[in-house]
Amino acid sequence: MAARIPIAAFATALIATLSPSFSDTRLNLTGKVTDGAGKPLDHATVIVYHAGVKHGYSTFCPSCYTDCGKRTLTDASGNFTIPGLSVDLYFELLVVHDGYLPVFMKKVDAARAAPVAVLQPRGTLTDDPGRVVRGVVIDKDRNPVPDAVVEPQGILRPDVNAIYGVVPGLERVAVTNDKGEFELAHAEPFQAMVLEVEARGMAPAIFTSLATGLDRHTLVVTEGATVRGRLIENGKPVANGEIGLMARQHGWAANLALVGYPLPEIRIGTSDDGTFAISNVPPSVDWYLYGKMQSLARLGGAPIVEVATKGDGMDINVGDLSLQPAFHLRGKVALSDGKPIPPGMTMMIASDRAFDVQFTPLRPDGSFEFSGLAKGGYSLNAAVRGYGLKSSLIGDVPVKIAGDMNDFAMTLDPR
Repeated sequence: MAARIPIAAFATALIATLSPSFSDTRLNLTGKVTDGAGKPLDHATVIVYHAGVKHGYSTFCPSCYTDCGKRTLTDASGNFTIPGLSVDLYFELLVVHDGYLPVFMKKVDAARAAPVAVLQPRGTLTDDPGRVVRGVVIDKDRNPVPDAVVEPQGILRPDVNAIYGVVPGLERVAVTNDKGEFELAHAEPFQAMVLEVEARGMAPAIFTSLATGLDRHTLVVTEGATVRGRLIENGKPVANGEIGLMARQHGWAANLALVGYPLPEIRIGTSDDGTFAISNVPPSVDWYLYGKMQSLARLGGAPIVEVATKGDGMDINVGDLSLQPAFHLRGKVALSDGKPIPPGMTMMIASDRAFDVQFTPLRPDGSFEFSGLAKGGYSLNAAVRGYGLKSSLIGDVPVKIAGDMNDFAMTLDPR
C-alpha cells in the first residue's frame, strides 16, 4: 500500500489530480510596507506563503498552489506588486525585512489592494547566550532552507518549568535567511525551547529541548508522506466534502516533552471525483483520518480511519471512505431559573476520537438539532453566557450515538 516515488513525479501527479476548476482571470496584487511610524520600508521581501479558496473547501494543502512561493521586493516608497495571482483564492503573505520582526498578512484578496503591512523593529539582539536559541534549517541533502517559518511553541524556565503558547517577551516568529539560519530571543534567561518549523514543500516539524547558547542547532526538514483516498456515498463520489487529519495523540507534557504530535488539524477538500491527497504529512506519526461532519451533515457519517506515516516519501492510499447511514440528535437546553435562551447562543457536539465538531444555534426555547452523526462517542457543550453545568467545570456531557436520539436534555444553572 505504500511506495516511494520521486518528489517531482508526485508533485506533477498531485496537480493533475487535484487542480480545482478556477477562472482564467489573473490579477496583480498591490500593497505597501511601512515601519511603526508610517515610514515606507524599501527592499522588504513579500512572499505568497499560503493560499486557500474563497468558497467551499480547498483541494490543495495551503502551500501547494502554483501561486505560492511567488515573491517581490518593495520599492523606495514601500510599495510592492505581485503579478498574476488567481482571482479565486485568498492569500497569506509573509513580509520580511532585516532588522524587523516578520509579519503575516492573512486573507488577502488579489481583487483588492492589500492592507498596509506594518513592521516593528526587532531591536538589538541580546549578547546574553542564555536568552537566545540559534539554529539552521536544512533539507535531507544538507542544503540550507531559506524562508522557513520558525514559531516557538514553548520554553523551559528553571523557576516555573515549561510555559506553552504565547510567552510574553518571546519573539513569536522567525524566518530563516539564505543560509537557513534563524535566532529567537526572549526578554529573560531561559533554558530551552520547543518550536515548529514549516518550509514550503516540506512536512511541518517540531523540535524540542533546544538549549539556549552560542551554538546553532541543526534542524532537518523532509518532504514527509502523502495520504490519499476517496470519499464516496453508495459507490458514488462525494465532491466538495472536507477531510480532516489529526495525530491520535497530541499535546504537551512537563519539561517540553511531546505527547504524540501536537500539530493543528490538517484539512483538505475532495475533488469532483471524491478524491483527496494530503501532501507533506509528518512522518513517524499515528493519525486519525475522517470526513468532517459539518461538511457532510446532509449526506451521512464518515468513518474514522487510523493511518500511520512510517517514513518519508510514502504514498499511502487508504482507499474508499464510504459514508455510513447517519443519525440525528435532537434535544433541549433549559435554564434552571426559567429564563429563555439569550440570542446568539450555540450548542457544540465533538467526536471523542477526532478533532471534529459541529455547531448549531440554540433556539429561544433551548431546542437544537444535529444531523450527519456516525455511530460513536461524542460530547455536547452548551455555550450560554452566564450559565453552566453544576456537575462539570468544562460543561461537556458525554453521549453515545447508536441511532437517532430525540430526547436529549440538559439543564444549566446561573454561574
